[in-house]
Amino acid sequence: MSTPACDPSAAPAARPNRTRTLLVALAAAGVVLSLAAAAWFGWEAKVAIPLSALPRAGNSTHAGSSQADVNATKPSDPVLPTEAAANGSPPPPEVRLASPEVAKSLGIELVAVARQAIAETVAASGRVAFNLNHYVELRARTEGIVGRIGVDVGAAVTPAQSLAVIDCPRLGDMKAAYINAMTEQKQLEWNATRLERMAADEAVPGKNLREAQTALAQQQITAANARQQLVSLGCSSDEINSLVVDRETTTELPLVAPWAGTIVGRHAVDGALVERGAPLFDLADLATMWVYLNLYEADIGRVQLGQQVAFAPDGLAGHDFTGRVDWINPEVDPRTRITQVRAEVTNTDQALRANMYGRGTIAVGSPHEGLVVPVAAVQQFRGRPIVFIQQSATAFAVRPITVGIKLAGVWEVLTGVEQGETVVTTGSYLLRSELDKDKLGPAE
Repeated sequence: MSTPACDPSAAPAARPNRTRTLLVALAAAGVVLSLAAAAWFGWEAKVAIPLSALPRAGNSTHAGSSQADVNATKPSDPVLPTEAAANGSPPPPEVRLASPEVAKSLGIELVAVARQAIAETVAASGRVAFNLNHYVELRARTEGIVGRIGVDVGAAVTPAQSLAVIDCPRLGDMKAAYINAMTEQKQLEWNATRLERMAADEAVPGKNLREAQTALAQQQITAANARQQLVSLGCSSDEINSLVVDRETTTELPLVAPWAGTIVGRHAVDGALVERGAPLFDLADLATMWVYLNLYEADIGRVQLGQQVAFAPDGLAGHDFTGRVDWINPEVDPRTRITQVRAEVTNTDQALRANMYGRGTIAVGSPHEGLVVPVAAVQQFRGRPIVFIQQSATAFAVRPITVGIKLAGVWEVLTGVEQGETVVTTGSYLLRSELDKDKLGPAE
């Protein structure tokens, strides 16, 4: 069998076919690579879309979607005006409620920004005490038996009112000694006067006159000593002077009130035998009281004598008692690093009681007028204080503010609000929480 002979012209015809096949294959590979690249870049573009560009669930415009009770009409990452100016973000957000009924159900309460007198203050805890300048401990001036007690704790007394008597046998002896001394003194005075006239007429020697005058001087000293002993027991001048006339030597020593006040302590018992110096009654004038305030070491340098003090006791809501600083303790407690200052306050209606606790403020700055908002109205957002300004019955704008001095229940506002604007107090925290929700971004 013969083998066909090779045709030299067939080889050149086959080469173009192979070239076309290779070109088709390369074109197909290019298409595949192009599609792969397009798919890759398309995915990158998809994941780079920010969450804020996605529609929010509560704001869907499709039929059947429901609006949430509280919707924040703001970007997903709200910023304050200063930040907006820096990065070109949208204006400050506002929180919008679904209806006025929702605001009522959330307990939203509103207060107008007001202007009032403001003074920088230092706050401190405090305690009430009796004013020791108007306080006295009445003690027995001599030994004896207590009797005829006429007052009890809480009784209001008048000056020189008898509180009790002390039966003291020694008192009778002292009265008798004074009566005898005064009688002897009068006799010597008469004798010295007689001898003085006679010596003037040279009827008696001058020696006799000098002896009479010396005896009179000595007797005057004896009578003065007897009188002073009676004074030391509490006998008044009128009582002592009447002894010479009445010659009364009773052993009962009355205990009287030195001034008007209130009996705040009683130790006397009827029939009790007491020694000299034994406590019987404590008397205080309650028209004024002392308040001791506990200051931290860092605040001591701001407090001076004469500064205004306002004290609010814990048990008397709505009652403020005012006075001025009259003493600053020169010593700091080494353990607590606290020092005390004292103020004398007017005790209106005698409502303050010793050992009451409360809070006090000391005005340490010059008074000035400024805008104030309640403490409950101020919230913190992204490190700055804000308030919510009512725009309508359901819309509340976020307003950054600059605060000054914190007073009793209010903040001074330096910038950010105007007098008369309405801010949210109760419920401001709920509105603040809506800002946090939007800051986290929508659910995916």
